[in-house]
Amino acid sequence: MSTRANNDTERPRDKAGRLVMLEGSSAGQKFQLGDRTTLGRGGDCDVVVDDREVSRIHCAVVRGPDGGYHVEDLGSRNGTFVNGARTTRGALTFGDKIRLGPNTIVVFSQFDAAEEQVLQRQRLETLGRLTAGVAHDLNNMLGAILASCSYVMELPAEERAGEEGLECMADIESAAARAAALSRRLLGFTRSQPQHGLVNLSEVCREAAKIAQRTFEASMTVEMDLRPKMYVTGDSAQLLQVVLNLMVNARDAIQETGGSHITLRLARRADDAQNLTAVLTVEDDGPGIPEDVLPRIFEPFFTTKAVRAGTGVGLATVREVVQNHAGRVAAENRSDGGARFRVELPVLRRGSPRAPITATVTRKGRFSGTVALIEDEALYRRGLVRLLGNMGLNVSTAIDGPSGLELLTSGPSWDLAIVDIDLPGMNGIEVVRRARERGYAGTVLFISGHRDVLPVAQLRRLDASFMSKPIGLHDLTEKMTELMRAPDSPRATKTLG
Repeated sequence: MSTRANNDTERPRDKAGRLVMLEGSSAGQKFQLGDRTTLGRGGDCDVVVDDREVSRIHCAVVRGPDGGYHVEDLGSRNGTFVNGARTTRGALTFGDKIRLGPNTIVVFSQFDAAEEQVLQRQRLETLGRLTAGVAHDLNNMLGAILASCSYVMELPAEERAGEEGLECMADIESAAARAAALSRRLLGFTRSQPQHGLVNLSEVCREAAKIAQRTFEASMTVEMDLRPKMYVTGDSAQLLQVVLNLMVNARDAIQETGGSHITLRLARRADDAQNLTAVLTVEDDGPGIPEDVLPRIFEPFFTTKAVRAGTGVGLATVREVVQNHAGRVAAENRSDGGARFRVELPVLRRGSPRAPITATVTRKGRFSGTVALIEDEALYRRGLVRLLGNMGLNVSTAIDGPSGLELLTSGPSWDLAIVDIDLPGMNGIEVVRRARERGYAGTVLFISGHRDVLPVAQLRRLDASFMSKPIGLHDLTEKMTELMRAPDSPRATKTLG
């Protein structure tokens, strides 16, 4: 353990901390620290380290009640070192170097809130420039839902289950699913807290392209050429911001010149036997970039756009985020006209943690058991009661935090508790925490429409799973298969995620 002076001013009390990767395959990445942040090679760690010499769950940086931080080794095979001294548990001071095994070093430093605020403000600026397209798309979906509902309600009762009625129901389901998918993408994009981990860059690119296709002018064509299942370590919302910023920049460049084509590509380049690089390019068929602008294009507040058309921080944000992810970005003019932006990021190497496998339900299963549903929104609560009841489950409900706690602790031994996180009177996390203290040992599934405030560490401590709203029949059936044993499916075992 390293030696320290007894000086409270050295301790990071009341100041948020972060880790900066100093040496290793992800050098340059920055990670904001929570109350407990785990580091390791495993995909379920808060900070995923792409290093074979690092244990799957190597160590944790913990913030104590006094506001100070310390590092704990979690039984790693190669040890955790603070400023060169091996430690099992040691206090941290800003500037300390933490080494995980022989190859990876991170620096413990103060979190720069202003830097994150700039990223968030720029993210909202990009979202604002997409607002008209988002509103148009949502209005189309809501219009389809309202029209189909009105038509079904006017049908005679005996015809509602007929061909026309079922066709309307299918249209309603499709429109609602599209609206929900767009909402999830936008919520993920605006998430304020960085969450570094395993990221499927291919899926991030696909999400960005979908947003662009739904929100850009109809005259513009967005093409994709994406290598599948390309994984990096980083923050998915920030990487989505990078891709969207580049696509919005391309759209703005070609709007006034008659161009109409944007291409998004993701390929892999082998630098040597061990190191792979993800190469992401965004190309347009616009006028290109003036030669005198190219050297300054990533400078903060530098812009060639008209007043109020942009603040000049979009491309600067791209460079900042890419550098924080141990990558680099460049811009150039295409030989056949138009511009090309290229982002390079390190790919997780062979033997690195892989993405979790998602189970697929091939048929609708029937279940048996009791469910406590704690949800304050009446329409949503009634809909879930119908879905769960149709699966063969017996459902009892509560409408707020206090009544939910009473339901969990004074009734029967529930097989499953489905709890909304955002409840009046007492939030869902506190409801379950108190219920656990009073002896409730059943399975817990949290639900919420606010994916950005998901307290991952608390969910782990409460041994709970999570689903984002809205929840459709297929997703709910799949989750029930994971959480409960279906009587006609002996291989469906109870699993907590």
